[in-house]
Amino acid sequence: MNLADFLARHAERDPAAPAIVEPGRTVDYAALDRAAWRAAASFRERGIGPGDVVGLAMGSTALHLVASYALARMGAVQIALPAADSGSADLERRFRVKTVLREGDEGWLAPGGQAIDRSLRAPGGDEGWRIVTTPAPGRPKAVLHTHAMHAAAFASYQAADPLLASDRCLDVLGLHTQAGLLLCWHAQCAGAALLLGFPKATAGEFFRSAESQRATFLFLLPMHLQGLLPALPRERPRLPGVRKLRTGGMIVPEALRRETVRRLTPNLTVVYATNDIGALIAFASGSTLERFPDALGVAAPGVAIEIAGVDGNALPSGEVGLVRVRAPGMPQGYLDDPEASARAFRDGWYYPGDLGSLAPEGALYFKGRADDMMNVDGLKVYPAEIESALLAHGAVAEAAAFAVPSPKHQDVPAAAVVLRESGAARELEEWCRERLGARGPKLVIAVPRLPRDAAGRPDRGALVRLARERGANGG
Repeated sequence: MNLADFLARHAERDPAAPAIVEPGRTVDYAALDRAAWRAAASFRERGIGPGDVVGLAMGSTALHLVASYALARMGAVQIALPAADSGSADLERRFRVKTVLREGDEGWLAPGGQAIDRSLRAPGGDEGWRIVTTPAPGRPKAVLHTHAMHAAAFASYQAADPLLASDRCLDVLGLHTQAGLLLCWHAQCAGAALLLGFPKATAGEFFRSAESQRATFLFLLPMHLQGLLPALPRERPRLPGVRKLRTGGMIVPEALRRETVRRLTPNLTVVYATNDIGALIAFASGSTLERFPDALGVAAPGVAIEIAGVDGNALPSGEVGLVRVRAPGMPQGYLDDPEASARAFRDGWYYPGDLGSLAPEGALYFKGRADDMMNVDGLKVYPAEIESALLAHGAVAEAAAFAVPSPKHQDVPAAAVVLRESGAARELEEWCRERLGARGPKLVIAVPRLPRDAAGRPDRGALVRLARERGANGG
């Protein structure tokens, strides 16, 4: 199947249904389908053909989706690029990008009266659809996603946490992000309406946009939730019309889940997924959230999850080891990076680099990144257990645990916190010591905001430098 066939199917079944809603205009599925056919014809006239790599350096607009559908339809491979020319040069050279479509350069948009040439449609299937890049030291990792892979991932999401054709999905992440574009494609594969370009820079703008546009489906990162909740009254959920609020992308603490259900919407789903394989790994909603309030969730339909030891054998329930995953249609390696492929893709399993454990009932618990595990005088300490203890304190809004290297102890556990109220940092070390004993942090520092890397994860290198500035010497 070619992924653009989803668009054609909705255009045939319900042509007047809204596909994209922007401030001041609505594009129905029939119009979006026609525009994608015309754009594909224009791209062919420009010399673009099946297998060519085309960069998309565009904003969250209907034109971005028209270009994306057209390229998919004709069998070209797309890659998201930074808007600035200088930021995309390395990726363009590395993947031999034939041309880059940028905001304001819409000469490829053919006139509305042009006839549709259905011979432009490529088979899809195992052909490349897009190159997905993720930040990594040195240079980004990259995976080629095929049409078949995306169709399998969409089916898994739909079985676990379905989107409906009646949904109105407010874009928050942006089409320039891997997760944002994937979510928008999933929404339109389901026949839902995308709400693009509405103000959301502040909590007030976000709520006005969600309510005025009658949004029923949202995807918000935990950092979005942490920014929105302080602006809300405590009496009732602010978004009763939202049918589904999905969150993930980083750890969602139990306290944040409870506050989201109480003050935003009870219709919460927590997801554990990865851009590398484009698949949903685990999810928690409804009764699963209640039974396992601090777990990542249970395996998504068709997905196998194991915890592996250093010898590669599966560990029993309750033991901590490396998370490994088998998902429908997942890739088997990175592009032009055999060393990274050998580490992450082994014997049919994908290793995302996370530490975890499985409950007897199958719930997956996150224990931290494998690279972040601390060794304190031979005692294994996981950042997630320190962060969970800190986030259980009512004064802590955000927390990140990290190791300060020590010549005496190997690692000294420390943590940085963003506080809801000043002065609480002094009592947090004792708070953790009562709950974690020797695994508790020896230093807790308060910061106005956590430094983060390009992927949105806490920048632990920056935190170590900050701890040393505050007097931590690893002794």
